[in-house]
Amino acid sequence: MQTFLEANDGGVPVRGVPAPLARPASGAWLASVALVPGATALVWWRRAGSEAAIPRLFGVTALLAVSANMHVDFYDGLQLLVPGVVSWVLRDEYASRWHHWLIGVCILLVFLVGYAHIFFVPEGISWAGPLIGIWLLGEAADLLVRPRYAPAPAAR
Repeated sequence: MQTFLEANDGGVPVRGVPAPLARPASGAWLASVALVPGATALVWWRRAGSEAAIPRLFGVTALLAVSANMHVDFYDGLQLLVPGVVSWVLRDEYASRWHHWLIGVCILLVFLVGYAHIFFVPEGISWAGPLIGIWLLGEAADLLVRPRYAPAPAAR
């Protein structure tokens, strides 16, 4: 059985990528999303007990599913509705404004790259996947940051 990169090394080219460039293109894409599964597992391991974090954890999981696809198409953007809506609805729960800003920029860039992929470069590797991976890493970083102020203990 051939590995992913061996299968794409000239014999079976990556869709829309010339055979000589298939291996470097696949390697660059794999390197760009290498941290995503580990970040998702770490966030679930550290925050699964927090009921307030459950919507964001499911958003991180949806981001993992989409960013792991080398050929993200425009219709895959429908799966991004869950983390996008959660990001907007729970915007006051982010520990860092910078993380929330980064996530907003990623959402905008994913939208623009998706349209560019449809109209200008209909084949080949979609670079929306790494942008979605950056979005996921922003969510993960924010979920792993400790809040600045711990809630006051409940009165007894």
